[in-house]
Amino acid sequence: MAASLAAGTLAHARQDALDPALAAASEADREALARIEARVLADYEAGRFAEADAGLVEILPIEIRVYGEDHPIVAATHASRGAVAEAVGDNVAAEAHRRRDLAIRERLDDEEALAESRRALGANLVAQQKHDEALPLLTQAHAVLAPSAPPSDEQIVSAAFNLARALYAGGEPEQALDVLTPSAQALNDPSHDTSAWAALVAFDHGFLLRELGRAEEAAPAFGRACDLWRAHGGISATPGEACLSQAEILKDLGRDAEAEPRLAYALDAPDLTTARRSHAAEHLITTRTLLHGEDAVDEPLLRRALELSIAAWGDHTATAYAANRLGLVLRDRLFLQEESLGEFRRAQAIYMGEQGPAGQGSIAATANVIFTLNALGRYDEALAEGDALLTIAAPGENGTDSERRSWRPFNLSRADALKGLGRYGEARALLIARLAELEGEGADAAQMADVHTRIAQVASLQRDWPAMADHRRRVMEHRRALGDPHAFGMAMALYGQVLSQIGEDQAAYEILTEALRILEGAEETTAQDRLYVLTYLGYAAVELGRLEEGERHLEAVIAAYRLDGEGQGSLANALRYLASLRTEQNRFDDAEALYLEALALTEGANDEEAASFAYGALGELWRFMGRHDEAETALRRVVDFTTQQYGADSIENAVPLRNLAVHLGSTGRQERALDLLLQVLALEQAVLAPDAAALLRTRVLIGRVLADLGRYGDAEVMFTEILALALPALGETNVVTQEAASQLGFVMALQGRYDDAIPHLQSAADMTERSFGPDSRQMINALQLLSYALYMERRFDETIVIMTRAVQLVDLEGARWPKTVVDVRSNLGRTYLEAGRPEEALPPLREAAALAARISRERATAISTQAEISRAPFRALVDAAWEVAEAR
Repeated sequence: MAASLAAGTLAHARQDALDPALAAASEADREALARIEARVLADYEAGRFAEADAGLVEILPIEIRVYGEDHPIVAATHASRGAVAEAVGDNVAAEAHRRRDLAIRERLDDEEALAESRRALGANLVAQQKHDEALPLLTQAHAVLAPSAPPSDEQIVSAAFNLARALYAGGEPEQALDVLTPSAQALNDPSHDTSAWAALVAFDHGFLLRELGRAEEAAPAFGRACDLWRAHGGISATPGEACLSQAEILKDLGRDAEAEPRLAYALDAPDLTTARRSHAAEHLITTRTLLHGEDAVDEPLLRRALELSIAAWGDHTATAYAANRLGLVLRDRLFLQEESLGEFRRAQAIYMGEQGPAGQGSIAATANVIFTLNALGRYDEALAEGDALLTIAAPGENGTDSERRSWRPFNLSRADALKGLGRYGEARALLIARLAELEGEGADAAQMADVHTRIAQVASLQRDWPAMADHRRRVMEHRRALGDPHAFGMAMALYGQVLSQIGEDQAAYEILTEALRILEGAEETTAQDRLYVLTYLGYAAVELGRLEEGERHLEAVIAAYRLDGEGQGSLANALRYLASLRTEQNRFDDAEALYLEALALTEGANDEEAASFAYGALGELWRFMGRHDEAETALRRVVDFTTQQYGADSIENAVPLRNLAVHLGSTGRQERALDLLLQVLALEQAVLAPDAAALLRTRVLIGRVLADLGRYGDAEVMFTEILALALPALGETNVVTQEAASQLGFVMALQGRYDDAIPHLQSAADMTERSFGPDSRQMINALQLLSYALYMERRFDETIVIMTRAVQLVDLEGARWPKTVVDVRSNLGRTYLEAGRPEEALPPLREAAALAARISRERATAISTQAEISRAPFRALVDAAWEVAEAR
């Protein structure tokens, strides 16, 4: 525009010497023309457009008086007024001025000037979206101007640019591209970077290339427009749109790394609409996730995406999606559960309004609401939320496969709510149904592993250890199939931990050993993973009698945790296991110190549940040590905690109540012990199957108490029922089955029915040997009970064979249970005497007497009950049996 005005002023100057009309004009007109032209040019260049237009209005009648109406100077002034009007955005007024200019040019004989007027009016009409009117004008102008100058010339570029826009609007994108390409190529050079046209032409060139499917060529064109506008600005600059357009193409081409910085700029670009910035946010999130992983997408970006979506789309599914995504990060990464719940509620409300309650988005959002309510411990609300939706929208019997698949995430969260409310049977049934669906669909191993994990967790709460072990085994198998050594190793470790819990010590040891080997070869394995496995491997080694190995593992774990200062809960766990080992070694003071350290850690961390475990272990230890008052206080504290934490009717009370019952029974309060065990049985019967191992173990304890109370008939019925359930459900290798058989035989023996007792006791010994091996410490109890019945039947030769074997086994464990060594030798000597073989009786009796004297001298305390701590924990019934024999 400034150049046009300058050219007009120079034309007046030339007319001083050449134009007779100007020469004939009065001095006043010539002076006015010069003065006003100079002022108009200065006002325009300074951006004072109203003043410039006023000057042009003032000069026009003078020019008409001097030159006449059909003169190039008058036409130029009309054109200048059009340029001023365009500068202030008044294209309608500008059009009128441009048309006056064109009308004059059409009456003059100057083809190039006419082409320029057509170009200017055409550009004005394009700006007003009047493409049909602009097209013939621009076509004529371009045909005249293009051959007269290089394609980078401003007039040529303007003509090509606007003609291309008119052609595209008319449905001719190929012709538009042909017209614009020469100027785009000419301007694609650093020497033109500061040109006002370079970015505009590059942007339109990219746009046309993209529209015609030439995306790879379009990307650099948009990129040049983006860079030029960001560096130099300019009229009609849209750097954000250029950057976003290039980024979208780059993403489609798989060049996400190049797209990322463009998207980051576009997110805050002021020229973009809110909707386009919302698109930029979504693209940036997906790009960063692809390039750097989900953790690279931070909370501020997700919040920004949600804000833009709300502003651009309101309550639309795009907003629901953004809210749901933010909620997941708030919940799972930042652990802001309450805030995440608000976002899930937002998504839920939008989806419900858009899709109705049965829509996939509605169900997924509701599942997240329920999941978060579960995480907050608000199980009643979670279940009510799910039940309400279930009533309204669950697919019926005739629902499609698609409808049923969309419902399943909700079912998993609903199962979690049921589990949180202690409704374990319903939760497990729902999960088992889900498992059957996945198996029918041929689901991948990851999905199967997830559901098996959930079932294992419920089975744990039901104290159904065999089921828990079975599902942990299946998790391990599915993790193996996925080919991830770290995930497989950790699944194997969890399986080994469960095997240890159910007494499958040899299998646990082998599994944990293999898990450690696999994890040590996996890159993702952390020090914490290794310590976790070593903890349970140490425990399994101890249970197998590999005390030195177990001690080595546990001491290494404890030293590592103490050095690291992290994992205080895991340290407390390892301390408890080592304390258990110290108890086995008769190092009770050391065991007590370890338990107390574990207790301090858990109480310091305000972990009441872990603290209750420590109190429970201390209670058991103090019971062994004869400190019955302290033991009872600790055990009752655990009962109080679980009752307050989970409610009086929760199965969580079963183990604490069972431990307290055992303590009461060991201190002569069998009636109270029986009451508590019956209470435990009722809790377990509410959630466990009749043949569940935990429930049968409780019944074994009830049977033992009944026998202690002299109710042998009731005890025999109890053990007979247990054995009938345990053999088919748990098998011979389960300790519950073995104990039921041994206790049944023992209670028969107590009634003097030795012929009936011996087959059961022999069966128990055989099952124990097959499970644990002929040299296992578990054989001691089985052999002692069998030998007692044989002794009472006066089958002394058989008794001597069995007792000799028992002596050999207790010698292996002598450092742990010296009093048991005394008992077994005494019983062997007594049997030799009854068999009439006094010379053979003398060595074991002398050994027993010498060892008993040493134990008496080294006794830790003077109370009579202290002697019992030197016996194996399972020795109580055996000792009682032989005391009957002594009385006889």
